[in-house]
Amino acid sequence: MKKNINLLVGSVLLLLTGCSEFIEPSIENREIAILAPANKLETNSYQQTFWWDPMADALFYRLQIVEPKFDSVSKMVLDTLIKTEKFVYTMDPGKYEWRVRGENGSSASSYSTRSLEIFPSSLKEQSVQLTVPSSGLYFSKPDVRYEWLKLFGAKVYRLQVDNNNFLDENNMTLNITTDNLGFLQTLSKEGTYQFRVRAENSAENSKWSNVRSFTYDATGPERVLLSTPL
Repeated sequence: MKKNINLLVGSVLLLLTGCSEFIEPSIENREIAILAPANKLETNSYQQTFWWDPMADALFYRLQIVEPKFDSVSKMVLDTLIKTEKFVYTMDPGKYEWRVRGENGSSASSYSTRSLEIFPSSLKEQSVQLTVPSSGLYFSKPDVRYEWLKLFGAKVYRLQVDNNNFLDENNMTLNITTDNLGFLQTLSKEGTYQFRVRAENSAENSKWSNVRSFTYDATGPERVLLSTPL
């Protein structure tokens, strides 16, 4: 009888231990510690890096940006879910409030809120933020779509695509201007390409964006030859 009771107790403990692995911890009473930008920051940089400490048990984070305040919203600038604790975004000059919280499948933490003011500045002090394609991608089709975020003060955007790291600007794969926030290119040759974008107006140009690269490879692998068994 005693042996049966011990087996029963052991089974219950094992069951409880197994269940704890599937119970998702609640994060309702927690709050995220924000690292940057500093609260009430005043800056002339249009591109901001929103950064906070990672929260244990959070699967992703909800970041919201409004203009000018959450209690008097005139414009919802951004409402997005991300998996990392850092997010880069380019905005127009203005007054903003932003907030972030952790979320998982069953609960959400409290929001941490900060304010930010961006002042107009010279275009040459800014840079364009690329969105697609991500760096390091492989394409099997020749059509490639480039996209970037709007930069305040820009009239047109110059897109350059090259397969020689822009060593000769007079002999590039593509060098065009457009007033759109994207461009579709059809490549004619396979290879690895680099692309970058800058904003321009009648008086000045912005800095070049970060350079991203991708590879166009339409040639399939060679046929596999079997060796053994016969």
